[in-house]
Amino acid sequence: MNETKPHTKEAECKQDDGIQYEFHGVNVKDFLVSEAREEIFFPDVIGMEEGKREIRQELFITDEQKEYKRSIGLDDKNFILLYGLPGTGKTYFAMALANELKAFSGDQEIPFFHVVSTKLKEPFIGKTEMNIIALFEFARQFERCVLFMDEFDAIGLSRAKNNGDPTVIPVVNTLLQQLSGFASNPNNLFLAATNRPYNLDDTLLSRMSLRIEVPLPSAKNIEEFLQRKLGEFVAPDVDLAKIAQNLEEKKYSNRDCDSFVQAALPENFNAHSKDASITHIDKDMIDRALSRVESSIEADEVAKLEEFKSSSI
Repeated sequence: MNETKPHTKEAECKQDDGIQYEFHGVNVKDFLVSEAREEIFFPDVIGMEEGKREIRQELFITDEQKEYKRSIGLDDKNFILLYGLPGTGKTYFAMALANELKAFSGDQEIPFFHVVSTKLKEPFIGKTEMNIIALFEFARQFERCVLFMDEFDAIGLSRAKNNGDPTVIPVVNTLLQQLSGFASNPNNLFLAATNRPYNLDDTLLSRMSLRIEVPLPSAKNIEEFLQRKLGEFVAPDVDLAKIAQNLEEKKYSNRDCDSFVQAALPENFNAHSKDASITHIDKDMIDRALSRVESSIEADEVAKLEEFKSSSI
């Protein structure tokens, strides 16, 4: 960990276990998601093979034993944008990526900081900018870290399409300035995730040297997911492949598929079921679940994302 510079009264800093959390009167803990870092890796992510390949190609090198090793420095590849429709698993993928980095770096400590960008926004003039500055000062304490900003469009809106909002320009300018400082350490990795990449500022987009789409799951992906979750419980009359095809056609997201599984499982199934006679999930139970859980994806969201992908080629 880098040695900390002394702070003035205006930049009062509190310490917790040697880590500073308060800068300029801003407590960064207010922005950090405190949930435990899940021990998930790329094999736990169903699908996303193209995204995994791009990450491995750009962030890792291969030695003679064909084992991935962490590259020394990320050069200009330390800004990654994860984009896709709501509920497709961007946060899950980000956690897996961070764990891959840690594992392939010989399990060196690489802190993973998950920030929900909406929490940085404040109604008072200059407050959002100060929150952003404090966050990046916090991250720069570490010799290496992964900073993951979810819902990135909340603070990265296009300055050219701000609909007259006077707060957008100074917020984006501050964000760009802080990203430049963060990039000065090639061991830092900045991850941003958004459902609406088409709303991001063009300059911010240009900084994202890697743009990874997290797409809706394919029928093959959905079938694998259902097999993992329901496989041993389904009755012989249940065709998981057919169900998966149906869910793909209806544009179910990963989150929708998980909701479908939960709806298909009776309460406390296979544990303390109220009806001990229920031992399998049959076709009627599947049909009831399908009637309860619909796709959360809006057609206009799909159209806007496709337009963004076309314009980005």
